[in-house]
Amino acid sequence: QAAKRAGKANLSVGFTAPKVVSIFTARPFNFAVEYDSEFGLCRVRDAAEIATQKGIRPGLLLASVNNRQLFKLGEEEAVKHLKQAQLPVRLTFFAMPESAKAPVHEDFETTLPLSDVEAAPASESIAGSSASASSTAA
Repeated sequence: QAAKRAGKANLSVGFTAPKVVSIFTARPFNFAVEYDSEFGLCRVRDAAEIATQKGIRPGLLLASVNNRQLFKLGEEEAVKHLKQAQLPVRLTFFAMPESAKAPVHEDFETTLPLSDVEAAPASESIAGSSASASSTAA
C-alpha cells in the first residue's frame, strides 16, 4: 500500500533461491552437470550417494566453484573449473523449485545472491590439480 500512496503503478517482487554450500576435500565429487541455457548455469543431472550426503541432488544449479561465479560460462568451462579447483573446494548451488521459470529480465546476473562470490571471466581458470572425470562429471 505504501507503493500505491507513493504513486507507483507497478511493483516488482523478487525471491532469492536458497543456497546449498558443499565442501569437498577429495575427488571425485561424484555428481554430473549439464548446462541449463534458460538459467545460464549448470544443473546437477545426477548425484551419487557421496554427493547427496553433502546436500547435492539432481536439479540444483551450480553457481560457483571456490567463490568463482559460473553464470553464463557454459558446461565445458564450468566442468573445467570443477576439475582444476584447488582442494578443499567450496561449491555453491541454488535450489530452484521445479516450477521456477528462467529469469525474465536481463539483469539476472546482477541479482544473483552471490555477495560472497567473485565474477570469473570465461578465460580465467582456477589453479589446482586436475581431476580424472568425464566432460560432464565432477
